[in-house]
Amino acid sequence: MASINRASGDGYRQVASYGMSPQLQAYMDNHSIPLGRASIVGRTVLERGTVHVYDVLADPEYRMSEAARIGGIRTILGVPLLREGTPVGVIVLQRKAVRPFTDKQIELVTTFADQAVIAIEKRAAVR
Repeated sequence: MASINRASGDGYRQVASYGMSPQLQAYMDNHSIPLGRASIVGRTVLERGTVHVYDVLADPEYRMSEAARIGGIRTILGVPLLREGTPVGVIVLQRKAVRPFTDKQIELVTTFADQAVIAIEKRAAVR
């Protein structure tokens, strides 16, 4: 599963997703993601870097347990969308099994995130 999350009010909101169940999608549509260490998005924004949690059920700081339960989420990866060092969003990849992402997969998502920021900037310039 994958999502793109953007700043909204005091937290972040999921603005696009792929592969989520209708139940998880409905949950995310109705819940803001708080900043802070309780969510992968919050951690990624705070650290301004990639955050990889091998098993959300074993992570004592992870508090989005209802979303994890609904989606069956176990392994999660957050990659920031950075514009001049400032987070403008977060790409999140999730797995239903405890199966860490490889270095090559993380590198690919990081490259994609860099390209996504360029596309966001170009779109903003056109408006």
